This record gives sequence, structure tokens and C-alpha cells, in this order.
Amino acid sequence: MLNIWSDPPPIDVRAPEPALLVEGHQLWLAYRTRRQDHFAVLLFSGLVRLSFGRPGDDTLSGHPLLAAGLEPCRFSELTRGNMAMGADRDEARSGVRRWMAPFHDDLLDVQATTAQVVVRAVEAPDAPGALAAIRA
Repeated sequence: MLNIWSDPPPIDVRAPEPALLVEGHQLWLAYRTRRQDHFAVLLFSGLVRLSFGRPGDDTLSGHPLLAAGLEPCRFSELTRGNMAMGADRDEARSGVRRWMAPFHDDLLDVQATTAQVVVRAVEAPDAPGALAAIRA
């Protein structure tokens, strides 16, 4: 099953400009929100797997989770039934969770133990700048 993760602010559908930073077992993600000059910053901890690349929302039509409710420019969390796609059952039992977000050009697929919204709106010139501002 796939559930919409509604905590993060909505992704700008035109130019989300995501930036990722991996440090050990943590993934920092910044992306442009619908407030054009603001970025949201998320933190995934206990990182096990990360994939970021094609397909994006513009070529999502053939993705197997589309029928389960995967939506462009929205964060979703996959429950144990769909964890099997790309993960083994031992990871699902050990508290590893899976989130996906089809950005305009790329699909984010993260397996980690926790995810949180660190900042809902920070003004920055770009996503790397948002990450730098939050981590300073």
C-alpha cells in the first residue's frame, strides 16, 4: 500500500530544484516549495538505500507503483506490502521504511528508518543554499 506523506510542504511542480547531501547514514534533501523563494529541508536518518534519477514525473507513466497511487510532485510512503519492490523483508522487519517522491525530472526513492521535516520554509537563492543555511 502507498500512503501520501503530507508533512512536507508541497513541491513546486515547475522547478523544484532538489539538492541532496548524504552524510554517513543521513540524507538531507532541500527542494523549492510553491512559495517561489522558499525551500523545504527534510532529513532521512538511518539511510539504507537511495536512488535518485529517471523516471521523473514527466515519464512516470510506466512505473509499477502508479496504479497504487504514486503521484507526481508528492511524497509517498510505501507500506510493507510494497517494500518488497527493491528491498528485502529483513529490512522491512528491522524498522526500515521507504519513501518516494517523483520530482519533475527525477524520482527520489529512499529507504531509511526515519524521515522528518527540518524546515518548512527557508529563504535561499537555491536548494544547496538552503541546505547550507540550515546546517550552518
